[in-house]
Amino acid sequence: MRLKKLYFLPLVLTLTSCTFFSDSYYTVDLGNGYLFVSENKANQCIIHELDIGHYIIPPNVKDYAFDNAYIIGRQRDVSKRSDQDLGKNGKQYWIVSKIRGTIYGPLDSINFVRKQQELSIRLSMTSN
Repeated sequence: MRLKKLYFLPLVLTLTSCTFFSDSYYTVDLGNGYLFVSENKANQCIIHELDIGHYIIPPNVKDYAFDNAYIIGRQRDVSKRSDQDLGKNGKQYWIVSKIRGTIYGPLDSINFVRKQQELSIRLSMTSN
């Protein structure tokens, strides 16, 4: 039990240290060690508490939803890269299996819906 607290201590110190620099800083526990972190509207991401410094879903997460098994997320207006066809809206979508630790993404909207159906995910995000 004490060892688990020692793992959690660096996370708490890292996350709380940022609160002094931003009035809009907050986190949301998504379960299984996953966290939504918002430093401000321009810097929102999803991380895992045991892998700080590595994004599960990189900034800028516009919306997300989660349940016991999955996290789904959408990034806002991501600039297109030549190796990815993100469609006309420039948005990327992500699916994270919290049980397996598998990350699907970035996905365009069509492949995102297909993967949701394939995995029988019944989560939805608000439309923005």
